[in-house]
Amino acid sequence: MAAAIGGLLGGIAAFSKDDPAQKTDDNTSSVGGDGCIAVGQNSQCNTKLNDVLRDGRISDADFKEKLAATSTAPPTGNGPYLFVVIDTADLGLKVRSGPRAKDQQIGTSANRTVVWADCEQKSDFDPDPSLNTGPRWLKIHWPNKTPGGQFFNSEPGAPAQGWVHRGYVVPAGHNGNIKAC
Repeated sequence: MAAAIGGLLGGIAAFSKDDPAQKTDDNTSSVGGDGCIAVGQNSQCNTKLNDVLRDGRISDADFKEKLAATSTAPPTGNGPYLFVVIDTADLGLKVRSGPRAKDQQIGTSANRTVVWADCEQKSDFDPDPSLNTGPRWLKIHWPNKTPGGQFFNSEPGAPAQGWVHRGYVVPAGHNGNIKAC
């Protein structure tokens, strides 16, 4: 669990809650040495979100419920938007080269780590119909396009893009209603 939280915090840019010049001006998120996580337009420290993201003792179901309670506002800015991988245990979430069945896996994002999404798209491929989310996919920032299942972190400035199924991520600091691709 500590590795997952470390991955979460490691994938977010530096921020200081005491420095107003470091406020975010869109929906990006950041964390500083004091562990303060800020999400949203001109936000400083979102302590409720911070507490949820750092609590490695709770189950995934409780994590989702608590995160949802802190993520009710519409997203602001042009993105990328912060989501957290959930319900994937040690397997993690497959990151694919596209949202179709023929697209290949280009990496894996660990459970409870951050993915930075620009937009959402529907396709004709639903890899897990039991989730009742349908064939909804997020286009995320990803470090490479190399086929395989290696674990990586999504970062807002990553040079490539990947796609993750919407059923295994939850919005953080916003309600998840992001723009269509």
